[in-house]
Amino acid sequence: MLEKQIAPQDTMSAQGNAAPDEDARLMREIADGSERALALLIEKWKNPLINFIYTSTGDFQLSEDIAMTVFSRVYNARGSYRAQAKFSTYLFKIARNEIINQFRKSKTRPMETSDIEDVYVPAPKDAVAECKDIEEAFSRALAALPERQRTAISLLVREELSYAEISEVMQESVPSVKTLINRAREYLRAALKEFQTR
Repeated sequence: MLEKQIAPQDTMSAQGNAAPDEDARLMREIADGSERALALLIEKWKNPLINFIYTSTGDFQLSEDIAMTVFSRVYNARGSYRAQAKFSTYLFKIARNEIINQFRKSKTRPMETSDIEDVYVPAPKDAVAECKDIEEAFSRALAALPERQRTAISLLVREELSYAEISEVMQESVPSVKTLINRAREYLRAALKEFQTR
């Protein structure tokens, strides 16, 4: 289990004024020894973090393991943490580095189309068949994207990060991020073209 104390810093708005930040508040409480605050921070971010990691690994257990490593790294960096960007940017940047480290250690590559059999979330039982078809097609199309494009579009759509934040997470320039996202959108649009005409 993670120990106590992640040192806080107040986040700043674009104008330089202190902005209320739930994560920074939780981190201040953790720094004061609150295990409850640590549990709340992990609970808040564990599912988005695991989902983000899963888009690259395609392995739920590995994604959970990497997520725990990320939370450990956040804890270990408690003395140097500065909330200069959103906490999510900080968290996903660490996650991205851990994913890359995992691939280097295991000498594997990020998940590609050939690694997937049925990677989709089934539609609810009462949903129409067409909805299920669209979900399956979208999941297959997303999984078929090159890993960098898949990561960029996932951070934009699922995690709602800005281009600048994605740039920081992926350690790519903003123009490179825009190119990755544009290519991903073009591919997804083409892959789902049959559903756009229905």
